[in-house]
Amino acid sequence: MTSAKDLKQISPLLEAVHKAEEAKLARITKAEIRLRAQLEELQKARQLSVQDRPVESDAARRAGADVVWQTWIDQRRAEINFELAQLAAKKPAAIAALKLAFGRKDAIRQMTKRVKRDELLRNKRRSY
Repeated sequence: MTSAKDLKQISPLLEAVHKAEEAKLARITKAEIRLRAQLEELQKARQLSVQDRPVESDAARRAGADVVWQTWIDQRRAEINFELAQLAAKKPAAIAALKLAFGRKDAIRQMTKRVKRDELLRNKRRSY
């Protein structure tokens, strides 16, 4: 039979695993938020550069730099979308690992509680 003491020794290990899985998912989520913010900034930059301005009054447009800039924005957006796709592929596995770690941690907590209760009842019966 497993004692509360045995279960209590396992508990810190499972807590550490749970925290590690939480941190892994948090890193993925943080990276996703950062990339989405970058996409938003690129969209704003694109809108600013496409504003209706006469070609004659804009040296960058006359030199063709605006086309280079638009191309760079499009390439960068594609890179960010690729990175987002990679994160989206990792996220379900990270969520599943976190659920598993939480389940194990919670199971040990419940088992510890039950074993302590059973030990208490057993000790009461012995004292009679």
